[in-house]
Amino acid sequence: MNTEILDAFETWKEFTQKNADNPNPGLIIDDTLQIKFARICVQCNVRDIIKTGIELGFSLDSLISIIILHGGYFKLLKEGFITRENCRHLDSLYHQSSPHLYYNTNNPEILAPWITLSAQEILLDLNLKEYVAVEYGSGISTFFYERETIECYSFEDDPDLIQGKNWSEIMAFQASHLGRKLNLIKPTNTQLIPEFAIEKLWRGRGSLLVSIDGINRVQHFQDWSRFIAYNKDMPIIILLDNSEITGFRNSFEFLLSSGASIYHHYGYVYGSLNRKQCTSFITFHPEMICSKSVAPTSHDKRWGQLEFQN
Repeated sequence: MNTEILDAFETWKEFTQKNADNPNPGLIIDDTLQIKFARICVQCNVRDIIKTGIELGFSLDSLISIIILHGGYFKLLKEGFITRENCRHLDSLYHQSSPHLYYNTNNPEILAPWITLSAQEILLDLNLKEYVAVEYGSGISTFFYERETIECYSFEDDPDLIQGKNWSEIMAFQASHLGRKLNLIKPTNTQLIPEFAIEKLWRGRGSLLVSIDGINRVQHFQDWSRFIAYNKDMPIIILLDNSEITGFRNSFEFLLSSGASIYHHYGYVYGSLNRKQCTSFITFHPEMICSKSVAPTSHDKRWGQLEFQN
């Protein structure tokens, strides 16, 4: 049995146990786990990794998930463990709670927003270099948008403390670790309305991606639904996370009656194996959201690619 592979799995077991025993599961930081799995996914035969994992009691679905997460998607394809047409439905992370922000942003090559896998494909098919992103609620997606778009602005209310720190402090620490710039805005009521984002943040640069998450998302979605319906000429896409929430129903009905194009993506997300959820895209410009790929896409076609995958 390959000792490097075995060592990676032992670290995974320890990580899982630490999270199971922790009152805030998923918040344990363990850089070595990511480093070890990234290394074996590049250097080792994927069949040997899966064989070892199964012998140690890990499920095949979990093994496929962790290999995808650490850059082995194309190896799995080559060996026949997955096919492109069903890869969107894989569980993306290997434990049942959201991982710490530090864990998922430590490797910029797998910097992926916590949205459903097929919704990630939409993001990867957009030419985000032509977009300004405005977020309601910051997180791992903030670092992704900061890297990929013209500019990213994130409204953050800091409603909760995590281990004695507010979320803005955690985001600032991680931005420093990554050498990334943050545009975090602690909002006032006048700043939360679409007109502020249009006039002060977007300023007509390229197209606008509005990502709605965090608290008060029902109100934000209602405000933006009405704004794009009354300003159909503006090149705007709304990304609504957790769109299965019943509070969004009235806004969705209004958008449908107004002729909006709505795309729902239901499935698993990074950081959640215990339930599925929905991510939705809404626009009055469907040509903006159509795939530019000539072949089926994969959720990690940009993040996680290494030389052998080109």
